[in-house]
Amino acid sequence: MDLSRQASVAGQSNDRGDRAGSRTETALPVKLYVLFWLVGAYLRIPVLAVPPLIPLMRRDLALSETIVSLLTTLPVLLFALAAVLGSYLIARLGARRTLVWGLVLLGAGAALRGAYPAVWFIIAATFVMGVGIAIAQPALPTLVGLWCPERVGQATAVYTNGLLVGELLGAALTAPVIVPLAGASWRLAFVAWALPVALIAYATGVMRASASPPQTTVKTAGATWWPDWKSGRTWLVGLTLTASSSPYFCANAFLPDYLRATGHPELLSLALGLLNGSQALASFIVMSLAGRLIGRRLPFFLAALGAFLPLVALGFHPGGGAILALSSLIGFCTSLVFILGLALPPILSSPEQTHLLSAAMFAINYLCAFLTPLLGGLAWDLTGISATAFLPASLIVLASLVAIRAVDLRPYRQYENKSA
Repeated sequence: MDLSRQASVAGQSNDRGDRAGSRTETALPVKLYVLFWLVGAYLRIPVLAVPPLIPLMRRDLALSETIVSLLTTLPVLLFALAAVLGSYLIARLGARRTLVWGLVLLGAGAALRGAYPAVWFIIAATFVMGVGIAIAQPALPTLVGLWCPERVGQATAVYTNGLLVGELLGAALTAPVIVPLAGASWRLAFVAWALPVALIAYATGVMRASASPPQTTVKTAGATWWPDWKSGRTWLVGLTLTASSSPYFCANAFLPDYLRATGHPELLSLALGLLNGSQALASFIVMSLAGRLIGRRLPFFLAALGAFLPLVALGFHPGGGAILALSSLIGFCTSLVFILGLALPPILSSPEQTHLLSAAMFAINYLCAFLTPLLGGLAWDLTGISATAFLPASLIVLASLVAIRAVDLRPYRQYENKSA
């Protein structure tokens, strides 16, 4: 028996309890939604807590701009490179156990960043944290498909809302709340943010799907852990999500210098606030309208188009008010694409194949999200034109629009997704 087959058999056994009863769920307990939200939030809080702590870290450590950049972008790169490791662990251990182990690594790495004040040690701890997040991310869509197949849209919107609100909490609360509680110590601040992860990991380990009557188990023959990279469908689904992260990361990276170059430096805080705040607003809207949006091509296409047009408009150097509006639109539409895209794997794949499509989607998405800001910065440096920084992201979104038009969105299950 080859490795992938062994992994498949082990994963099937470990997830048998997850699958039981999932086929006839029409309502989910609040505690499951709360768990999804908390997991989503803590997949982002430790990452976004870094920028507010940089001034304190500079006080104790000799941090170059390269090191600062590495501390903030290394997790994003690992989201791509370690996503397939998550697929392997899901097939071998099951989705729930993989999520638990991902949270354990996340919490340990996040806390260890404050254990020893040396740059190499902080980078190593950041690496562990990034791997933990990377293997946990494909487990969430898999559990959504196993635990709530008839409410995929709503469950996806819940944990995605956690992701987006977690970004806001990590960035907004670290300096004014966590640092004072930690005695102005960046090391203790890292530990303080990491402590709740242990409780979330424990809750995930003991959580079960809702206690509806057990149904027949799902067929699992042929499951594996390695995504089908030769399949055009894999790449199309992966590309659909790139209209979310690439524009978002580029906007966060280049808006500060773009605003200075266009004569509006005073709008920086407001522009970034609108960019990130509008993302959370979009996730609340999807939670209430999931059944009308999830799995449908037109909302998906319009959301991606809404992310593309502001990137083009920034090339015409609009006024300050227009830049604020465009920032809001980028945040809102990239959030919509993110939620609609993350819902695709549990809709388009059987429960035993969801982790494959999820891992491939995360790998493609975050690799593009890592590369586009680098290419955008290079374009700006070579041309001296600020608007060219958004050109790589614009091209990625164009590819995403083509993928959304071409991908087959017919659900794997025989019923139409109606997660209202």
